[in-house]
Amino acid sequence: MKKLLILTILIAPLFLKGQGVLDIYNISTSNYQGTAKSMAMGNAMGAVGQDFSSIAINPAGVALFRKPTFTITPSLYNTYTKTEINGSDSWDSKSKISFNNIGYVSTLSARNHSSYSDVWAFGMNRVNNFNNRVYTSFYNGYNSLVDPFINELIDYHITDADELSQFSPGYIYPLWQTYLLDFTPDGITSPIPVGGLTQIREVNTWGGTNEWNLTYGANINDKIYFGLSLNMPYLYSKRASSYGEINENDTPDNDFREWYQDESVSTTGWGFNVKAGVIVYPLRWLRVGFAFHSPSIYNISESWRTETTSYFDNGQYYEQYNYNTPTNTYSYIMKTPERYNFSAAFIFGNFGMITADYELVNYKNMHVMNSNDYDYSYLNNAIDNNMALTGNFRLGTEWRFQNWCVRGGYSYNGSPYGLSSNILSYNSYSLGFGYTYRLFTIDVAYVIAGKYNEYYLYSPFTSYTIIDEQGNLIPNNVKESTLVNNFIVTMRFRLF
Repeated sequence: MKKLLILTILIAPLFLKGQGVLDIYNISTSNYQGTAKSMAMGNAMGAVGQDFSSIAINPAGVALFRKPTFTITPSLYNTYTKTEINGSDSWDSKSKISFNNIGYVSTLSARNHSSYSDVWAFGMNRVNNFNNRVYTSFYNGYNSLVDPFINELIDYHITDADELSQFSPGYIYPLWQTYLLDFTPDGITSPIPVGGLTQIREVNTWGGTNEWNLTYGANINDKIYFGLSLNMPYLYSKRASSYGEINENDTPDNDFREWYQDESVSTTGWGFNVKAGVIVYPLRWLRVGFAFHSPSIYNISESWRTETTSYFDNGQYYEQYNYNTPTNTYSYIMKTPERYNFSAAFIFGNFGMITADYELVNYKNMHVMNSNDYDYSYLNNAIDNNMALTGNFRLGTEWRFQNWCVRGGYSYNGSPYGLSSNILSYNSYSLGFGYTYRLFTIDVAYVIAGKYNEYYLYSPFTSYTIIDEQGNLIPNNVKESTLVNNFIVTMRFRLF
């Protein structure tokens, strides 16, 4: 329960303007969506190189390229999400076609000497994918979300609509506009019955983070490889969510039937970071690598709006009330945490390799800069008090048979709440193969991944609880399991 109480601060949207910790985490995390070779090997590419995706993990990998190469990677990304709350199961799915990467590596102008050569690269790697759809529905026989809303208004001494419009203009004030609550001499009232409601929540998300890079690599004696990349990640995220309550009671003295509140949030922004790395060949059968990713500094623009609709039916006529908030826009600057990547690759001649990466990231180092019109200190305090150091582990292998190769991999992204938590942790398993014909190579990969999350269905800002007739607290945390199926195809063209 303590873990869930912490999550109440973090996960659901606030009923005031501003981001939540989970939104900042989604921007800060990296779930590499690279080439089919990289994905098939669990993205354990820190000491492998010679693949455009490796630039996003360790830019020293670009120095292992021998020929000018163009790479492009389309993918099909599918999610299946199941939720469980208080014994009720719901599920939904979503599919999206996108490009994981496109890039060009130039060795034409390299200064090739007996001991030194250099390489340049430019392109894009996708480092995050936000596409998902979640549906949750259950029967609540005890109360409505409007009940804790009213309790909040009482706690904050909100006594009329003017005060309410300042206190919660986007969420609770629309309920007054649509006759779902009212201020009377006897207090705050609502036509929504206490319990007997089917409650529904849907969340549909789009977008991702595409990181554009300009990378330089240097090869010294085929023993030491250096890399430096200047990166501009572009973030695009859109979230459309809907919450509703349907009256299942047959009460002739109450004409309330149902109400819905839809929210649309759009987030865009450019960032900048620097990545530097090295790969060393100390033995013929061993490569070791290290890379440092600086924090990304993002300039974020966000817009959001809500639409609230209520329905009433007294048996003689049907009434519908709508209230749309204006689109609110604001901007802020945020910093993601730095990353440290340690890697090794065990080389078995020209036959194959086994690779491993370990990445350290401290999500306490996420930070949102205050803007002229808003103070984000509450958010930074929540980050500092709840986020933690975590580790990401990746393992991969590749084996060659003439023009063919087969690959496999595993990866684990740790929870941002610490090494001992599994909330928002991410496991993936992958397989793939590649075929080379002269100057052309095609790689194919399939990745299956699972992610677990646990949170309260509605905002903690309302202190939302479900109480039965005996006064016992009924757990209302959602257990969300997401299964990801990802099909990736990479085409590589060497110019000579």
